[in-house]
Formats: sequence, structure tokens, C-alpha cells
Amino acid sequence: MRRFCPSSELSSGGLREILNSAITASWTERPALDTVDPTCYMHRKTKRFFCLQALILSQDHKEYLRLGNGFVIDIDLKGAVSFDLSGKIELSIWNRNAQSLIKKSVGYVSKGSLTLSTPFAQSRLDFLGSLEPKLNLEIDADFSANVKLCMKLSQPDTEFRHQVTKLGQIPAANHRLKLALNRRQSIPGVTYALNRKNSEMCSALGS
Repeated sequence: MRRFCPSSELSSGGLREILNSAITASWTERPALDTVDPTCYMHRKTKRFFCLQALILSQDHKEYLRLGNGFVIDIDLKGAVSFDLSGKIELSIWNRNAQSLIKKSVGYVSKGSLTLSTPFAQSRLDFLGSLEPKLNLEIDADFSANVKLCMKLSQPDTEFRHQVTKLGQIPAANHRLKLALNRRQSIPGVTYALNRKNSEMCSALGS
């Protein structure tokens, strides 16, 4: 007898389509078991889809500041922020469980320079800082017997990068100076405890 396999790939159109597909693939609406390969129902999953993406220019400032000695400093500052919200879900009708992952990422970059020009010397200071924190929400559900739901909210490791460059020049003496400083600071990840009931559910699923 010829066996067939329903499509195991769901489009990334959203949660409504995912839930509708799960409902239509229930036990009562399945074809006869002798005509369907059981392994076809092992996994139904979506590709990662993006709910929100944005890029914002948070800072754009330029100013000339006159010092008490008459010299003028050129100040130039720019900053940008990016947002990214995405997720994916996987359903196993055969095993009666589901897993979903929601990722939220924020990137921030700040760049600036200070320039001092005089008739006899020139000096410039450039700096750059960047940070990209992330937040993940994982949800595991098991409805094979008693329904169990486990939510894990975690923040992965984050790295803060800071770069400073100093440039100096004396045209009359043909003298140039360049100093660079790079720093990286690691922020360890953490998993947040939501509540006691959720911790008990996670322990039951892990056992």
C-alpha cells in the first residue's frame, strides 16, 4: 500500500496559521494509520520569522566650543540603536509537545570625535563604544498526559567594546603621534527565576 507524508513545513505567516495547522492535524482528523508514515508527524516547525526590526539614529550632534584661551574645539557625536524581535515554534503532534523561542536583541553604537586645531599644533580624539544585549524566552510545553509548561527567561553573555584613539601633529616639527586603546568588558549571562510554580514545571519536564 502506498504511504504518503503530509507537508511538515509550515510557513512563517504567524501564530494563527501555526495553531490552525496544529488543530487540523489532530488525532481525529488524521488519515488511516496504514496509509500514513508515522514519522511524518514527528516534527512540524517554522523557520525563524521577524516580528519587528528597526534602526534609529538616536544622536546626531555637532558643536563648536570656544575655550577660555581662544582655541576652538570641534565636537561631533553620533549614535544609533537597532531593535530586532524574532521567534520560531516547533510542534510535535506525535509526541504531543511543543517548543518555542522568542529572541529580542538591541544594538547600540556611539561614535564621536574632539578636534582641536591651532596655528602650531593639531590634536584629535576619536572614541567608539558598542553594546549588543540580548534576551531570550524559551517555552516548552508537554501535553502528552498532564499539561506541563516551562518558561525560561535568559540573558546571554554580552560584550561591551570601547575604543579610544588619540592623534597629535606638529606641522613645523614634522612630528606625529598616535595612541590607541581598546577595551572589552564581558558581562556574564544570567537566567531569571520567574516564580515557584514555573520552577516546579521545569523540574517536572527535565526529569
